[in-house]
Amino acid sequence: MVVDNNQLEIILKKHPFLSYNDKERCFVGYLRVDDDDKYNLKIDISNISSFPRVYELDDRIPKKADRHINSDYSLCFTTKANELILLKTKVWQMRHAKFNFTFTSFLTVKL
Repeated sequence: MVVDNNQLEIILKKHPFLSYNDKERCFVGYLRVDDDDKYNLKIDISNISSFPRVYELDDRIPKKADRHINSDYSLCFTTKANELILLKTKVWQMRHAKFNFTFTSFLTVKL
């Protein structure tokens, strides 16, 4: 996944408790989910051919498969098969549509 400087600025402004590690190509820090709650995350965007890998760093979510945790301890948002389908169809279509879906729009959506 490629994030340009403009996108970085937008993401970091929207999420002031996140920082970006250019060498590891990941965001690290707290992502606020509402006024009273936030999660300490690592969002790895180094693999440009897959969804970002998201890791919860404070062990608030038990590292068990029934809690939607993958074997590498990343959070499970969908199945690998569905991810591949989405990457080849929906996300590709959104990237090439007029509004240009980007990682920035994913991270800046209002929760």
